[in-house]
Amino acid sequence: MKQKLNRILTAWFLLCLSVNAQDTLRIAVRPDSSVFIYHSIYLPPSYGFNIYRRAGSGAEKKLNEEPVKGAVSGGEFRTMIGGAFEELQAAFKESSAPEILASLRSRPVDARLYTFAYQEVARALGRVFVDHRVPLGSRVTYRIAVVDPFGNETGESHQITKQLNAHNIQPPSRLEYSNREDLVSLQWNYPVPAGGRDDYVIRFDVYRQLSTGKEERLNRGLIVRNEASEKQSFAFRAPVGEELNIVIRAVDITGQLGPPSAAIRIVLKDNVPPSPPTDVTAGLLDRRIVEVTWPVSVEADAAAYHVYRAASADDNAPLNRLTTLPLGLLQTLFRDTTLPAMRGTWFYRVTAVDRSGNESKPSNAAMVMVEDQWAPATPTGLTAEFLRDRRVRLRWQSPERPRDFQTFIIMRKKLVRGSPDVPTRINSTDVRETQFLDDGEAGEGFQEGAVYRYWVSAADSTRNVSDSVWVDMVIPRLTPPSAPQGVSALNDRGIRVIVRWSELQPEGIASFIVHRCTQGARDTTRTLVPGDTREYRDESVSSPATYIYWVSALDSSGYESAPSVRDTVMVRDFTPPRAVRNIRAEATNNGIAVTWEPVPESIAGYRVFRAPIATGSYVEITRSLTRETRWVDREGKPGDWYRVQVYDLSGNESAPAQPAQATVKRSDR
Repeated sequence: MKQKLNRILTAWFLLCLSVNAQDTLRIAVRPDSSVFIYHSIYLPPSYGFNIYRRAGSGAEKKLNEEPVKGAVSGGEFRTMIGGAFEELQAAFKESSAPEILASLRSRPVDARLYTFAYQEVARALGRVFVDHRVPLGSRVTYRIAVVDPFGNETGESHQITKQLNAHNIQPPSRLEYSNREDLVSLQWNYPVPAGGRDDYVIRFDVYRQLSTGKEERLNRGLIVRNEASEKQSFAFRAPVGEELNIVIRAVDITGQLGPPSAAIRIVLKDNVPPSPPTDVTAGLLDRRIVEVTWPVSVEADAAAYHVYRAASADDNAPLNRLTTLPLGLLQTLFRDTTLPAMRGTWFYRVTAVDRSGNESKPSNAAMVMVEDQWAPATPTGLTAEFLRDRRVRLRWQSPERPRDFQTFIIMRKKLVRGSPDVPTRINSTDVRETQFLDDGEAGEGFQEGAVYRYWVSAADSTRNVSDSVWVDMVIPRLTPPSAPQGVSALNDRGIRVIVRWSELQPEGIASFIVHRCTQGARDTTRTLVPGDTREYRDESVSSPATYIYWVSALDSSGYESAPSVRDTVMVRDFTPPRAVRNIRAEATNNGIAVTWEPVPESIAGYRVFRAPIATGSYVEITRSLTRETRWVDREGKPGDWYRVQVYDLSGNESAPAQPAQATVKRSDR
């Protein structure tokens, strides 16, 4: 950074000296009519100068009352340069004012730079005079006459004639930044003076805009303008995570600040990745697991790791990331259970991730050699189909085949209850297609109604065999099955009918069909039930009603047997309804009116009974069921006793209700 700054300073001074070599004096005019006259004359200690001004062809006028001189001692120099002292200390690496003054006197290039960069230094070196009494637009001649320590002019003088026009300072443009962690690099453009014109801008200041509206200068040293290029730059440090609004102002040789550049918002993010982990090792735990280990990262902001696998140790080989989420800082062991099912050599690398998400370069490559100990993938979707030519066709899918795939292995066994037979391999040659035709046992076909189980697995050239997928094949019967025997239909409390039939049924029955019709009607329902059942519960019956049931068998080929013997069942409910409540009997002009509370059930009706005494013999007076809850007994009289009973649709009779005695209405008494 310091070497770059020295190159910029050297380029600026060579250009500045070449522009002004013909004239020892330099004039700059501010918009407030202040004229700054600089000289580059070497003056020994205690020497100074007088300055004269002549307007046009008028008389020359001396402007200073006392000779203009610089500091003689270090103390005087320290007082005159004021706030620039710390910057000069840093620039010259000197701690005292006398040492800095001596350095400026012995280093003319540096003295010229700081003369124009800081007014305090120019005054302390006796190299500037400010004329405040000349109107803008005037053409004047300034002459500087050198004086000795006693104030006597030595005869050496220099003059310059100039039209006094104020200069304007342009704002910097195209401000950009980049950062590497806390180091911020600013770049901006400033126009190069055209045609050797002097625009008087010598340096730049960088400011941070505060929330109060004020500006805080960030550069504590000199940012020298590079007049040979539009590109200007400055670097500084700021805490990571901080947000800054930055503007840049150009400064001319009079110390005048120019307008600010457009503000740029800087958000400092940690963008420097940590160093990669070291000493990564990998080892094979078993045929399917690789264990990768490494030491804990010593990076200050390291927070996590990612693990990668590659097929080559080449640094440019594609990496397959194995960690979906980063591993914790202390989690320095990772087990890879996703190795491809093939023989090969694999390389593992680890990266470190810092708290800002920056990921390091990959670590060294840790190698693992894997033998072929993996079986091919298990086939899927096995199906079996019985063809018209009485062969069985098997079909399946093979999700993934290794490079050394050899054959599918096809096994078959007839499922016979209690049989210890083991499966038999039925392909004597390699099968690489995903289908196979089986001609049956010894090539002579299959037993009708029998069940055969098939297994298919995959094998590679090193005899690794996958798991098997299996399917059962029921060989259909080519003749209809016999009719089911022993069919019976039982009424279950009037809410369902249970139909049962005999267990004695040949193999190969796929399902049964339960038929039902209502007695005296032609409607018939068919219900399909599984072939391994011998009972059907019909929940869709009504009570009371009479139904007829019969059953037929259906084999796997769709052949239906003859119907079984039919059975008839009466569906009715044997649970009596509850007794009638709140019976009342009152004498009216038409007879005794008997009323009662309705029974909230499905009922057939009510019967009303009468007796001369409460415990006497009751005689029915309704003669038939009534659905009403009021009955008028035209032959009854006050003092008779009445009882009501309810009957449901199945003919069940309720318990006798509490009897009620006929009374006379109060209005009739």
